[in-house]
Amino acid sequence: MRRGEELDARRELAGCADPDLRDVQHDAVVVGERARADRDVGAVVAEERRADDHALPDVAEQLPQERVAELLLVVAGRVVALLETVRAPLLGCDHRVVGQVELAREHPSLHLGHRAGRYPPQCDGRRDGVRTVTETTEETRMRLGIGLPNTMAHETDRALMLDWARTAEEAGFAYLATIDKPNYDAWDPLVTLAGVAGVTERIGLATTILQLPPRNEVLVAKQAAVVDQLSGGRLTLGVAQGGREDDYEVFDAPFHGRSQRFEAQVGRMRAIWRDARASDREHGVVGPAPVQEPAPPVWVGAMTPGAVARAARIADGFVFGTAGSAAMKDAAPRIREAFAKEGKEDITVAGLAYVAVGDDPQAALDEGAHHVLRYYGQLWTEPGNLIHHGPAAKIAEEIAAYDGAVDVLIVFPQIPSLEQAEQLAEHVLPAYRTEVVAAR
Repeated sequence: MRRGEELDARRELAGCADPDLRDVQHDAVVVGERARADRDVGAVVAEERRADDHALPDVAEQLPQERVAELLLVVAGRVVALLETVRAPLLGCDHRVVGQVELAREHPSLHLGHRAGRYPPQCDGRRDGVRTVTETTEETRMRLGIGLPNTMAHETDRALMLDWARTAEEAGFAYLATIDKPNYDAWDPLVTLAGVAGVTERIGLATTILQLPPRNEVLVAKQAAVVDQLSGGRLTLGVAQGGREDDYEVFDAPFHGRSQRFEAQVGRMRAIWRDARASDREHGVVGPAPVQEPAPPVWVGAMTPGAVARAARIADGFVFGTAGSAAMKDAAPRIREAFAKEGKEDITVAGLAYVAVGDDPQAALDEGAHHVLRYYGQLWTEPGNLIHHGPAAKIAEEIAAYDGAVDVLIVFPQIPSLEQAEQLAEHVLPAYRTEVVAAR
């Protein structure tokens, strides 16, 4: 972390940010307020600072001293520290309460001690006490996630998968995601997330999507809860029906009646997660329970009006396939309206996009198309219409078209090279790296 970035973030909140703010965007949220401790704030920060916390004492020295609030400072998508500061709203900055989250706490005094890696991006579902969260009134932008190469199994190995996950977290992506095709050599979406959970600490993990009706929902509920446990409460379970009969046949599952079964399965998983909390030292029930309460968020993918209505009934959020920015912008208002009719006003709408980064657009498209064709067998459109391809700067322009349509976009590189994640992190992610920590 470069010296002085924390101070720039603090100045940005005060409305006096340097317009030439280097290449890093910042945000911060107030997570609570209490009477000021006896110890001097600057002394506390200096006492608990780490080797790379050069600017933190300077930040503390500039804070007024009437009252103290805990400030969660987020720089480049990372939790930098919990600082003691004063007043809410902070230094005249206009804040509004957006919800409540539960923050894990190591230090009861909440001076410092919470560095990047302590919280998932959403900071929700933790067990150690609810805190009110505020955000600035400035409109937040779409969050960007990145897909893991779990469908390119023939050219993926342990080293690539784990390095990909580490790179994504270090860069500040909001999510690592997987997709699913049972009748294929793809790595299982939940097992893959379990693997990368162990080498990451804060990035969200999501299946986008897992085909649920071909599978046993009790097993999926158990697996999802384990991933949530292993990740410390970072899982979002995206599920859908799937429309290929061969994906059902490989599990010896009936294709007919899948819609009704799907709705019942989601209900049963929620019941399993709820009832699993009855386990104690003496008695165990079907489980385990997930970390997040009451359960990991469930996103549902759907296409037809009936399926969208079903998603609104049973899901916490919605996920588009690779429909493209125009189609997502057209459909998103109807999706939100359907959820609103079910009393769900504040949902996450996510979408997927295939990308292939390369200085030679045709070569990148050819390589990406090879993997997409291998996955689907045949395409419903030309590969160039389906895959954003070419130099990273061109892809960045195309990704910008999704902003305003979805809350989260997951980009899935279709070239199994770590350089894809690195290029996206350097040239596409910076515009979306800042995120307000708030409950969904």
